[in-house]
Amino acid sequence: MYTSYAGNKPRHYYLYAQKTKRRVWPLFAMLLLTCALTVPAFKIGEQLSKTRQSAAINTTAVPVPAATRPNQIEPQQDTTQGLTTSDYLTLQQQIKDWSAHQKKGQWSIVVQDLNNNANRAVVNPDVTYNSASLYKLFLTIPLAQKVPFDKWATTKTLANSSKTYGECVTAMISISDNPCGEAVGDSMGWAQTDKVIHSKGFNETSVVNVNTTSSAHDVASYMEQLAHGTLFDQPTTAFIKNALANQKFRTGIPAGCQDCTVLNKTGNLDSVWHDAAIVTHGQSQYVLVVMSNRGTPAQIASLSKLVAGILK
Repeated sequence: MYTSYAGNKPRHYYLYAQKTKRRVWPLFAMLLLTCALTVPAFKIGEQLSKTRQSAAINTTAVPVPAATRPNQIEPQQDTTQGLTTSDYLTLQQQIKDWSAHQKKGQWSIVVQDLNNNANRAVVNPDVTYNSASLYKLFLTIPLAQKVPFDKWATTKTLANSSKTYGECVTAMISISDNPCGEAVGDSMGWAQTDKVIHSKGFNETSVVNVNTTSSAHDVASYMEQLAHGTLFDQPTTAFIKNALANQKFRTGIPAGCQDCTVLNKTGNLDSVWHDAAIVTHGQSQYVLVVMSNRGTPAQIASLSKLVAGILK
């Protein structure tokens, strides 16, 4: 008769169970250790595989830019449509020599590349002159602020005037009509016009006195902003450009470059003679402003020819 132990199991059952446990636990412990080692190894292998795949994809899909490859640096492209800084350095010396060799006249000259702001050649750009009729260009600034362009064709310049603002802008630019310039100036107010144009950065220009003044720098800045369409809205810009394109006085800058497209405005009074233009010559486009005391249209034409010959 077997003696029973707790749980009413025979003694040999417990002895067998204890022996079984002694054999199973080492096996179970080895199994756990194997799993613990196998899983991280599998994950590391899986991660390495993914890394290699990612590297292969990146190498194939995103080639190294040509500019970063050794000995394969691409030359920089010329973004100035054929005109380079060296062209303007040459021009700078040429216009300086030209002005120095003129037998008469005091000269201020600005040539501004419209395709690259860095390209610029100047002689005495900040000297102020009697602006003559060039002041009429600056009257368009307060006019555009005060009277919307769509009203120019129907609004009279003055209560007793027979001409509209549109008609007067065309006349005072295309044929340098003095009554229209005075009518627009009276309508805008001469002192107020000075305030407006100074707020736009034209600090060397004034219309408040009878002897209006300006500089080649200010006139060139006006023409440059007009060319880029940053001074007025699109309809106003197109209207003023059209008036310049129909300029009657063309013995200065236009005469110096017969195959150029020239939008220009002249100014002459007493001893001063000026010409300011937006010039397109082949692929090049630039602003040319010439202001002079005791200069002549023939001299301006010769300078225009010189500039066009270099900036072709």
